[in-house]
Amino acid sequence: MSRLCGQKAGRRDRWFLRVLAVVFAATRWEECFAMASERPVGSEPGDSVSVDRLFIKVFTPEGTQIKTLVSEASLPGLEGRLGILRGHAPLVAPLSCGLLRYKRQGKWVPVVLRGGFMSVKGDVVTILTNDAERGPEIPLVEEAKLQLEQCTQKLEQCSSRTERMAAVDAVRLASARLQAAMLLAKAK
Repeated sequence: MSRLCGQKAGRRDRWFLRVLAVVFAATRWEECFAMASERPVGSEPGDSVSVDRLFIKVFTPEGTQIKTLVSEASLPGLEGRLGILRGHAPLVAPLSCGLLRYKRQGKWVPVVLRGGFMSVKGDVVTILTNDAERGPEIPLVEEAKLQLEQCTQKLEQCSSRTERMAAVDAVRLASARLQAAMLLAKAK
């Protein structure tokens, strides 16, 4: 894959693709649900049993960010949102910078992703991303609005194509943070 999102694949992209290949090759249905006996990362000790039957895993270069059972997930695909429910057909797709939302025990949980890849096999969703922000890492609504305004102003001032591409990515990230902050504020 010589081009990724219209850019030449750099050292980091090649590393990411290698990790992607290793993780997807090592992922098996039995292994994923053998881990279901242990408490998923990011879950609360007092969580009750629910109808969540879709296992979602989010990996970053720093390690595993999320391993949890959910009822549905909505991901930021390159060509639009990807909705995943139990029994979804096998799928491998690139992700853009945006908001991952998953429904856990009837409540939507937001996670800001910085691009990457995802796969669905069985009832297991595996996501590889450069970075994932969730919970306390997501700014408040006012801070997120301010970040979005600043990024939009920088985008308007760009003169070269590379500056514009970087600014567009910053606007997407700021927009995803604002959406996540609004979702968290609504849940309170």
